[in-house]
Amino acid sequence: VSEDEDRLPRICEPSRTTIEEQWEKNGGFELTSVEQETYEKYLYGTEHWNYFTNDEDLGPVILSLKQETLNGRDQFRILVRAISYTVHGLIPASCVFADRYNREEVVRSLGKEINLNPPLTLGQLPDTPEELLKLDQVFIKSELKVGVIYVKEGQYTEEEILDNNENSPLFEDFMQILGEKVRLKGFDKYKGGLDTVHDLTGLYSSYTHWRGIEIMFHVSTLLPYEKNDPQKLQRKRHIGNDIVCVVFLEADNTPFSPSCIKSHFLHTFIVVRTSPRFKKKPTRYEVSVITRDEVGAYKPYLWEQSVFDKNMNSPRIPERYYSPVSYLSSESFNLLL
Repeated sequence: VSEDEDRLPRICEPSRTTIEEQWEKNGGFELTSVEQETYEKYLYGTEHWNYFTNDEDLGPVILSLKQETLNGRDQFRILVRAISYTVHGLIPASCVFADRYNREEVVRSLGKEINLNPPLTLGQLPDTPEELLKLDQVFIKSELKVGVIYVKEGQYTEEEILDNNENSPLFEDFMQILGEKVRLKGFDKYKGGLDTVHDLTGLYSSYTHWRGIEIMFHVSTLLPYEKNDPQKLQRKRHIGNDIVCVVFLEADNTPFSPSCIKSHFLHTFIVVRTSPRFKKKPTRYEVSVITRDEVGAYKPYLWEQSVFDKNMNSPRIPERYYSPVSYLSSESFNLLL
C-alpha cells in the first residue's frame, strides 16, 4: 500500500486512514468516506471556508471548513477531497490543537494532522463555492463517460481519425478487453448520454462495470457516420464532451498529440498501442498517459510506458486515470487558489 493510500481512503474501501485513526484516537469522533454530494448538502449556501493545496504526495487537496454549535458544544464540520478520495465528518473543537476562534490556526492544525505540504491556502475568488459545486457534479460519481478513438498508421488530424469507420482485428481485440459490446436499444444500465430508444447514436457501444463504477465508452467507430459531414459532428459531439479519452494507435510509429482533437473538455488521453517489443502471443499493450499543457501531471504518475498482457486485467486502466478529478490539476483548480 502506497503512502498516499494510507493517508486518505478510497471511496469504495472501508479501510481506516491516518487522518481518521489519529483524530478518532484523540476525540472519539468519526470521519466517513463520501459517496454523495456532501458539499451541497452541508456547506453550500452557508458560511464556510475553502482551502487548497497541491500536496507533494497526495496531489491536489481541498479542505472545506464550517464552524457549528451542537447542544452548546463547538465543533468543526470538514470535507477533505483529494484524487479519488473524499472524507467528511464533525470534529469537536476540543480535539483541535489550536485556538478554536482563530480559523487560520485551526486550518494549520488540521493540515498538520494530514501532513500536508505545502500548507493549505484560502481560496480568494467569490465564485469558489459555485466552482466546487460544479466539481461535485463530476467528481463524486459512480458513472463515467470515456471517449475511445481509433488511429490508423499515418493519421494525424482530427478529420482523418474520426473518419475511420471500420475496426481492425487489433482494435477489436483491444475493445474486448476494455468492455462489453452492448446493443444500445433497450439497454437499461448507464447510457452515458447515448440514445437507447431510437438508435440515434449508433446501434452498439462498449460498457463495463468495474470497482463500483459504471463506464460507458464513446467509441468513435461505433458512433453515427455521415459521409457528407467532413467534421464528423455526431462523433465529435460525444467524444469532444468527455474529459478522458482512450487513444488506440494501430501502428507503433504514429505519434499522437492531444492538440489534434479540438475540445474544451478533453483533458487526459490514455494512449494504447501494441508493443513492438513483444511479437509473440499473447498480445501486449504499451500504455502511457498524456495530459493537455494546462492540466500538467497529476498523481499517481505513470513515469514510463507500462506494458500489459492481453490476458491480464491491467489494461483496464485504474479509475484514477479515468477520473474527472484531473480537473483539480488544471488551470481551473489553480484559479481557485
